[in-house]
Amino acid sequence: VCEEMMRLGYVDEVRQLERLIENEVSVKLSGRRKLYAKLIRKGYSKKDIDTVLTDLISRGIVDFKSSKERLIEKKLQEGATEEEKKALLYKYGYPTD
Repeated sequence: VCEEMMRLGYVDEVRQLERLIENEVSVKLSGRRKLYAKLIRKGYSKKDIDTVLTDLISRGIVDFKSSKERLIEKKLQEGATEEEKKALLYKYGYPTD
């Protein structure tokens, strides 16, 4: 039954992965580490995530820099300390260096 549904185009794993990545980065403002952890827990392979993510970045659909800036703006008050920023970025899966 599943194979038939996939053959007919009712189940498109690539498109599903695209939507999950786009939502996670653009709406939930997750960084790479958090994104990969969530998707691997859902059963996606690192290779598939890499492939789809690279495509979305190249098409300008996913932009981690923009999402990171929006996260800081949304979650922190004006004048937040560097330690507060680092803690927030770590929590959301962004590099803190």
